Amino acid sequence: MVNPAVLIPRPETEELVSWVLEDHEELKQKQSLIDFGTGSGCIAIALAKEQPNFEVTAIDVDPTVLELAHKNATHNQVKVAFSQQDILRLDTFSTKAHIIVSNPPYIPPSEQADMKPNVLQYEPHLALFVPEKDPLIFYRSILTYGEVHLISKGFVYFEINPRFLTEMKSLILSFNIYSFEERKDIFGKVRMLRIQKK
Repeated sequence: MVNPAVLIPRPETEELVSWVLEDHEELKQKQSLIDFGTGSGCIAIALAKEQPNFEVTAIDVDPTVLELAHKNATHNQVKVAFSQQDILRLDTFSTKAHIIVSNPPYIPPSEQADMKPNVLQYEPHLALFVPEKDPLIFYRSILTYGEVHLISKGFVYFEINPRFLTEMKSLILSFNIYSFEERKDIFGKVRMLRIQKK
């Protein structure tokens, strides 16, 4: 289920989920996974359903969004822990993670002119747009969280805006504890990054 407060799931996001599942297909032990900015819960729920050894926590800033995501989890008969958190203020959130996954907002307002009217009119701007002067704000916060709470050799999977690939690479390397790989989506754009902590 979706409503006006959440994004409609995209095929690119399905590709991100597939990458996580590919990498952890032979998982024999429980691993904790956090989905930052869960929205409808599509990422968290798909991962929990397809890989029972994932212990999934899904966070979002909006309690009404979490309510919808919880309904989707119940409908799909999977166990997901939901937590109301602001990605930009994670000081009090201290869950250890083997894996972090996120498709955060990544569109600067200047790209609105290139967007389809149905997206602008019917999808939540809170989940789409970032400040023009700081488009990587959510990625930076999640990587900072990972410095402390992601286990050694743990992974971060991001969906990104291909326009900011160079800036994303610089951001990741600036932490000095991460390496990364990139992957193209079905449209041939670099849309996903897999980051590993040393």
